Amino acid sequence: MVTTYNEVADELVKEFKNDDPTGDEKNIRRRAYDALNVLTAMDIISKDKKDIQWKGFPSLSGDGKGQRSGFSSGGENEKERLKHEIREKQKEVQQKEGQLEDLTVQFLSLLQLLKRNERTSTETSNPHRIYLPFVLVSTDSDNTIECDISDDKQRAKFNFRRPFELHDDRETLNMMSMFRSDPESLKELLPPHLVSFIKQRRPDVVGDEPQGGAGSAYREMKQERE
Repeated sequence: MVTTYNEVADELVKEFKNDDPTGDEKNIRRRAYDALNVLTAMDIISKDKKDIQWKGFPSLSGDGKGQRSGFSSGGENEKERLKHEIREKQKEVQQKEGQLEDLTVQFLSLLQLLKRNERTSTETSNPHRIYLPFVLVSTDSDNTIECDISDDKQRAKFNFRRPFELHDDRETLNMMSMFRSDPESLKELLPPHLVSFIKQRRPDVVGDEPQGGAGSAYREMKQERE
């Protein structure tokens, strides 16, 4: 495709004038010439006296073969490459959103667990406290279980006669709905954009907060610091 600087500038002036009749024609032409000079320097267009010709975008593959993409050659390949890149980025965004959701729910659950432990006795050996990390073993009530604990209490060995399930601390707190908080508490616990995000992703987060829940835990911690 061959054209000239003036033809390109005339078309741009015409388009801008339609949108803004009071636009400065000289300024539009100057910017058009500047842009064309940049494209020439990047070897995307070629200039022969007053004529200019589209050459195409340099290949982004890094294979060093000098292939070009654009209207003149390889345009469809470049288009497909960009579509593929967009799809990959969208997948990354979805993964990050899932991670943010998990971390937000975990944050609310841990705040509530913290307050629950504070309501129990201050003794470090209090059996009513829940210590982290922990693993919950779930099985039938009539299952036969054998448990051996090492002398240093760092390892435990279980033998079950029937099937069983293991749940880590995060999964257990989630099953207990420890993350639930009333709308006002959420505003105190999370920034506005994160409140909107978690409400959309996890509507079950919003609800009647149990006594000493995440919101009250945060408020009491804040008062103590002040």
